[in-house]
Amino acid sequence: MRGFRHVRYWIFSLLSAVMLWTVANSTSPVERPFDVPVETTGVPEELVVISQDYDRVNIRVRGSRAGLASLTATDLVYVADLSSAEPGRNHHEVDVTTLAGSLPRGADVVSRAPLSIDFVLEEKQTRSVAIRLDVTGEPAEGFRVVSTTLSPERATVTGARTEVLGLKEVPTEKLDISGARAPIQRRVKLVQGGRHVWLDGIEEIEVRIDIEPIPPDELAASQAEGKKR
Repeated sequence: MRGFRHVRYWIFSLLSAVMLWTVANSTSPVERPFDVPVETTGVPEELVVISQDYDRVNIRVRGSRAGLASLTATDLVYVADLSSAEPGRNHHEVDVTTLAGSLPRGADVVSRAPLSIDFVLEEKQTRSVAIRLDVTGEPAEGFRVVSTTLSPERATVTGARTEVLGLKEVPTEKLDISGARAPIQRRVKLVQGGRHVWLDGIEEIEVRIDIEPIPPDELAASQAEGKKR
């Protein structure tokens, strides 16, 4: 019996040591790195962000192992306040204290990189431009396109001033008319015109393409001309 008591005490001591080690290990401070995406807020209504030095901020977070175990990069977003921004280059100091509310209890950010981000903003412009139908393919042999109607024919775009002023037209998605023997009427989507330009209002238009048979005399003349070549 005495030997059994010794074994029991030994097992109890071992379990206690394991429990103490587990508690100490789970509460001891550790550090983990995170790449946090950068978002902006407060951008003045008349301005557009056209570039920035960094789209992520790398931080190191110190906290308990247990506290950081469930923290992932998707839980963190660094929000840069640009409410006082002006046209041109704007210098923004990275302030990681804004992340405090997203960190586990007792955790804090011990380092960050970069220390600052430069944002370039440009004045916003709105303009009406022509819509260009992007057609691929050809009607069936012996048929031809006689007219194309777009409704509406123009679209309003808004965005960075230099991009908007350099935009001559807005294309549609591709419309394939291969083998067509009759009029085509369809709604097609418009394609965004630039990196910092977006459609202001309509996103698709009504298109009608009138297709009819080529008159026999014209078809014969066209075939004869083709043979000569």
